[in-house]
Amino acid sequence: MTSDHTPFDAMCSVLCTYFAYEYLKLQPEKLEKLYNSHEPPIFRQLEFIVDERVTEAVILAKKVGDEMLADILLEKRPFGHYGKSFISKFKLHPDAYVQMAMQLAYYRLHNKPAPTYETATTREFYHGRTETVRSCTDEAIKWVKAMDDDSIKLPEKVRQLRIAVDLHVTNMENCKQMQGCDRHLFGLYMIALENQLPIHPIFTDSSWTKSGGGGNFILSSSLVGYSPVSGGTTAMCENGYGVFYSIENERINISASSWKRSKETNAFRYWQNLENALLDMKKLLTDSKKFASKL
Repeated sequence: MTSDHTPFDAMCSVLCTYFAYEYLKLQPEKLEKLYNSHEPPIFRQLEFIVDERVTEAVILAKKVGDEMLADILLEKRPFGHYGKSFISKFKLHPDAYVQMAMQLAYYRLHNKPAPTYETATTREFYHGRTETVRSCTDEAIKWVKAMDDDSIKLPEKVRQLRIAVDLHVTNMENCKQMQGCDRHLFGLYMIALENQLPIHPIFTDSSWTKSGGGGNFILSSSLVGYSPVSGGTTAMCENGYGVFYSIENERINISASSWKRSKETNAFRYWQNLENALLDMKKLLTDSKKFASKL
């Protein structure tokens, strides 16, 4: 299913797709008929009356879209080693856990932290859409560095992971309650632009851009839910990655993208590093459990 959720919340597409999936799963004969049917589907052509301006806009949009599509490197497949069931056994939040794995994967591949965007939904508010959860915290990077430091004991690595995961959960809840900063600052920025007011220096400061502000998040990510329905997105900036994932009980469906023109990034290598990070995190937890049982 192809869906652009610009005019509505992404979860609307996810839930519609998941409903169709469950409907066909409960009625396998319909799914089999759908796959094996040689009868062409019945289509009705929609007649659009457009002027020359609209026609030119459509042609231009197709040209730009085709150029962007040719520049995308996409690696999309399931991580089948474990999923929500294993993570939950250790009383860790599955989404925050995957976000930490993303930090570890990026740091190992690029040897630096990555300003990270994760979607937080604000749907419980009237006209609410999203807020930005900034996943790349000091606590996350402290744990990332500890993971590959042989001088740090297993229990301490697990302790630091729990601190980073718990902080991410807190930040997510705050953002869902409209306590984030990015949408507020974006609103102030747009008010200044629309009213031809002076732009506040924060928006032209280099630290704003380096932190991801102004559409410069190196990792642009979103949890699509806890079902087989997954999705994908392009990287927000040229030297970044787009990462979408859904978490099932026994697997994690991961989509990673990058721009082919970038000399710094590669979606395939990032996906491989993310897989290795998730496997190393499983080993950390299972080994620490064995270590604790011996005490």
